[in-house]
Amino acid sequence: MDNGFDHIKWFRDASPFINSHRQKTFLLYLGSQALQSKNLTNIIRDIALLNSLGIKLVIVHGWAGLLKQSTASIEDNAWSKFLDAIIVPEILDSCINLISGTQGRLLAQLSAGTPNSSMYRSDLVVTTGNFIRARPKGIINGIDHHHSGRVRKINRTALTQQLDNPAIVLISPIGYSLTGETFILDPRDLAAEIAAVLKADKLIFFVAHDGLMDDQGKLISEIMSNELTADLNTTEQPILHAARRAIEQGVERCHLIGFKRDGALLQELFTREGSGTQVVRHSSIRVRQATAGDIPGIIALIEPLEQAGYLVKRSRELLESEVNHFTVIEQSGVVVSCAAIYPYQDMAELACLATHADYRDRELGDLLLEAVTNQVRMKAIKKMFVLTTQTDHWFIERGFSAESLDSLPENKRAYYNYQRNSKLLTKML
Repeated sequence: MDNGFDHIKWFRDASPFINSHRQKTFLLYLGSQALQSKNLTNIIRDIALLNSLGIKLVIVHGWAGLLKQSTASIEDNAWSKFLDAIIVPEILDSCINLISGTQGRLLAQLSAGTPNSSMYRSDLVVTTGNFIRARPKGIINGIDHHHSGRVRKINRTALTQQLDNPAIVLISPIGYSLTGETFILDPRDLAAEIAAVLKADKLIFFVAHDGLMDDQGKLISEIMSNELTADLNTTEQPILHAARRAIEQGVERCHLIGFKRDGALLQELFTREGSGTQVVRHSSIRVRQATAGDIPGIIALIEPLEQAGYLVKRSRELLESEVNHFTVIEQSGVVVSCAAIYPYQDMAELACLATHADYRDRELGDLLLEAVTNQVRMKAIKKMFVLTTQTDHWFIERGFSAESLDSLPENKRAYYNYQRNSKLLTKML
């Protein structure tokens, strides 16, 4: 397969995600390490591409060279690891200048026109503003935090107006009080609070690794928000804390992706396998009854298996007339597995069981088999059968056994294809 066709196939595979993301609101967090990454230019280009696809974007940035001031007594307390610098009056101006300089550099990069990229000669608009009202953290455990602040209020109306223009909104971790004081905010918590207020569809954190790793160093592709505990072996605890808060406050999904990998943002958003870790309140995998809108997804699943001879060819017209027999598994709105059940008096046929190649190591076939088996039981049918030419061992491992074709229901036996010579496997329920 040539490289040109690879690009065409990728674009076709990405089209369901492009459609589902359009006009959605995503909040991106670029921390100090990401801002100093050699890959930042590519990240900025990909952000511009998202904007061109009709995605509403808010960017919250950290500091490019974080100032910290702490004492031994603070470091000895468990809560201190969630606190950034204590901003005393003597360093406030330096902090403001540092943050303003970071904002200015990001504005320049977002405004740049790079040949052969989505940003060349684009009309991309980036806006900033005093969207954040702040209050002081005050005195915590006897320590005055001076100009270190918390979010008091976010001007949702103003932010929404800018996003509808449409413009990319760039927000710095600075807030102002009603008395005219300036406070420096934790940018991770700020990102979570803005995402919650906007009811953002996604909150995306750029992190040092590809995402969260398990004890064996393997990427965790999805994790429930209630599993984001202090027991996880990671240096990203403050980000996990912010992600959990965001999910609890109604943000649909959070993502942790690596800022070092070129294209990680696009891979996470526009491919089935993603590139990082997705944080959800409930599993993004859903088993449900198929609808007419699932027909293109079902065809994409079964066509390769039909061509390989695993499944009998089904026309689109046939699938449209029989879609009520299908059950599908979707992940993030994309159909990744399907199966059909056809009742025959006291038996039911399991047919068209297919799972996308990228998901075959996730036991979705077992999940789907359990779901359709329960459907058959609810119809008070005691026996299920399947006709297969190449996957008999998979079914036998799950309780099916070989039987004579004489066991087929009479009206099914009349249409049996002797040229395919499929094996009959049955299972008592």
